[in-house]
Amino acid sequence: NPKRLCKMYDIDPKEYKEALGNASLCDERCAERDEASWDYLSEKEWIFRKNAEVAKRLDNDYALLEFTKPNTQFGYFAGFLVKLGLRKSGVFNRYHAYRTWSRWEKILFLPKVHSFILSSFHFLLLQRTINF
Repeated sequence: NPKRLCKMYDIDPKEYKEALGNASLCDERCAERDEASWDYLSEKEWIFRKNAEVAKRLDNDYALLEFTKPNTQFGYFAGFLVKLGLRKSGVFNRYHAYRTWSRWEKILFLPKVHSFILSSFHFLLLQRTINF
């Protein structure tokens, strides 16, 4: 909920709207695109994906298992619900639609740093300078 996010993190709703327009942070199609993109991978994810591609090209099943994440279901009942189509994925993939990294980077730095945090930081710097 954009209103709740703006309230919780002290983001100006106008700035939020300007950054994202009518796009939502919860969008399965955008999440799939962003997850397929190499632009939003960490260094470790990049290496694993590259190695998985090589393993697939060489038809090396053992290496492919090493470098890909298995689709794991915890418990018989959870797997049964997925197979019936009543649930799309397991417990740890419930918020998959929020992995819209291309959108999150637009709002990541919108929250303001409060003055009491800055003053505490300056106090700690001053205290550190005096003690040394």
